Amino acid sequence: LRLLGVLAGELRQLICGALLKMAAGDLVSCLKTGRDQAVAVAKQAGKAGKKRKRGAEEEAVEQRPTWWWWDMIREGLIALTAIVASADNIDSGSDTLDLLVAAVVNTLDVAGRSCPRQDPELQRELCDLVSQAVSQCCAQGGDRDRSRIMITVLGKGKSADPLVRLAAVKSARAAFELVGPAMLVSLSEVLQNLSELMEDEDADVELAVREFIRVLESQAGESLQERLR
Repeated sequence: LRLLGVLAGELRQLICGALLKMAAGDLVSCLKTGRDQAVAVAKQAGKAGKKRKRGAEEEAVEQRPTWWWWDMIREGLIALTAIVASADNIDSGSDTLDLLVAAVVNTLDVAGRSCPRQDPELQRELCDLVSQAVSQCCAQGGDRDRSRIMITVLGKGKSADPLVRLAAVKSARAAFELVGPAMLVSLSEVLQNLSELMEDEDADVELAVREFIRVLESQAGESLQERLR
């Protein structure tokens, strides 16, 4: 029975690894479509808002059958995280992982002020889902993968939207907290990006950066202040 349990676990990992390769294109398409639709709805609502104050027209824009974008993003992130977490044979340095991570990170654009609905609960849920997906990709990837993933995630730190920058910092921090010291291979890339955000004009972003640095120092076992200058 114990042997059967081991074999079942290994079989599940192999199946999930194969499933990830087969489903990667669909997952990327799902996340991209949801993100693009959210941006389109936000632009449409913005045009309506310029013509008149928030009223029946703008409410209609949000309540039409365009709200499916959030369902696509949410379910796509949940499925991706579950498959990656169960897979044990992700090829390090593969294009598949890079494409998935890029699609995941780009959904953070929806967390910004251009979100079709300024819903703090939705924004928190999106940030949590992205954090979980990014963390699992880091956990299953190799050292080179982790560095590239952090570069991709913190690349959103250059967004003009403070909510997107904040979500990027939180997602990167979540990966370090889940994976642990193995993430330190990406330390140089992370510090380079954080040094540019330490004096962010948004107080929440600046606070999140400083909290992240404390996590890094705890894992590195040393002060990193000199390297941030």
